[in-house]
Amino acid sequence: MTLARRAAGAKGLDQIVLSHTAAEKLAARPGDWLESSFARQVAGRVEAQRTRVQVLAVLPLQAFARDGLFADLRLLEAVEDYRDGRAVPALGWAGDEVGVSEQRVYPAFRLYARSLTDVEPLRVFFAGQNLLVSTQAQTIAQVQSLSRNLSIVFWVICGLALAGAFAAIFAGALAAVARKRRELSVLRLLGFSTGGLLLFVVAQALYSASFAAVLSVGLYGLAEAALNKLFVQVPGEHASRLLAHHYGLALVAILGVSAVAAACGGWRVARIQASEGIRDV
Repeated sequence: MTLARRAAGAKGLDQIVLSHTAAEKLAARPGDWLESSFARQVAGRVEAQRTRVQVLAVLPLQAFARDGLFADLRLLEAVEDYRDGRAVPALGWAGDEVGVSEQRVYPAFRLYARSLTDVEPLRVFFAGQNLLVSTQAQTIAQVQSLSRNLSIVFWVICGLALAGAFAAIFAGALAAVARKRRELSVLRLLGFSTGGLLLFVVAQALYSASFAAVLSVGLYGLAEAALNKLFVQVPGEHASRLLAHHYGLALVAILGVSAVAAACGGWRVARIQASEGIRDV
């Protein structure tokens, strides 16, 4: 469950969601009740109010790695009102009366975008509302530029790998046809067509490619585990990770290139005559 969905579960003035580190320091678990204290300074004297809150859930460490408390917006506004000297009738805290038409200001409001590409559209939207926002635009641009450059390098490497695989399978198909010319001529003597013989060569290449793909997945799994163990500092993050559709795309590319290369390299089966099989009998 995402951070937003877990934090949104806190409803009411007496329910909160704690981060993993905060829960560890407080030795708190879901369902526990905690005594919370909020202080303010009025006319040179320090005042404080207490209220009991219940821990609704504890976030996993990968969702929020710092100390934090997530609560219903009404509780946060009540605390801010109390610290600003206003009264909080819902909790029975005394203070100045709040004007009905008074506009509330959120000086430390922080908005999380779904992805890096969503940050700039959000900034433009708020700018259109005459709201000044601060973003890490330069850092985001550097990360996106690095991501694009790494993607280019990745696809260049993939292209070279597929070209090398095509050349190797093409040469292997030529060698296989030459090496098994006698067997293929006997198959033609038995009634196999050129298409059938070509399909035999392609099937052999697909079998080898499938075995190589399975072996590659196993080797990558070991490399991925080693990289994540060496470079990941926060649990839940990944230094190297492939999703299911990445494996599917790689498998389709491997089998497609193998089939085309084998078909191109196996065209020599068309020159094999049935009479060659008769001479070898």
